Amino acid sequence: MKTVLEVVNLNKKVKQNNQNYQILKDINFKVDEGEFISIMGPSGAGKSSLLYIMGILDDPSSGKIIIDNKDVAKLNDNQKSKIRRKNIGFVFQSYNLVPTLSVKDNILLPIYLDNKKVKNYENKVDEILDAISLSDKKNRTPMELSGGEQQRVAIGRSLINNPDIILLDEPIGNLDSKNGKAIMELLRKINREEKKTIVQVTHSKESTSYGTKICFLKDGEMNGVEEIC
Repeated sequence: MKTVLEVVNLNKKVKQNNQNYQILKDINFKVDEGEFISIMGPSGAGKSSLLYIMGILDDPSSGKIIIDNKDVAKLNDNQKSKIRRKNIGFVFQSYNLVPTLSVKDNILLPIYLDNKKVKNYENKVDEILDAISLSDKKNRTPMELSGGEQQRVAIGRSLINNPDIILLDEPIGNLDSKNGKAIMELLRKINREEKKTIVQVTHSKESTSYGTKICFLKDGEMNGVEEIC
């Protein structure tokens, strides 16, 4: 099976109030094509730090991130940006939508930022709107949507460039149980039907049941793996 992302001997240290703290300790981790992995652990375990480094939004103190057979540390800023846009879709807990843009334009935002021709993505965005069940609200702004609908838009935006892997930071952390369940069912559908590789970080045991594997993170260290049948 093809490996789409690999973490090798990764460490992350931060300095606060003249004290050094190790957030991540010798993490070794592979993500294979088609997996739906949940990285689970309590607050402060280092989950989001690991996800942001995997998404090339932060740098490790030492170790490697390998994406598309490339050691990210050896790339310049433009090359890193290209990999982020091409290979990775990122979904934030707080949605990070542009409030003045419509649903459709929020999904197309990566296309605008890359100066690509929007007309070449008209069919793609219509497919995404249909997949996230928001075709009838494509012209509304985020303020006119529920939290669950806003998260659907964020997921749709992560799909527009057809990335190899989608990374999600606590995707249902701000949602009630009903909307949270709907989002997790959508993610499972995207994983199974669209064959998208997904990695989420979560403290919710229930949300891990939608994936294929759970990796437990505790005190910055990998603390076991559980396969889900």
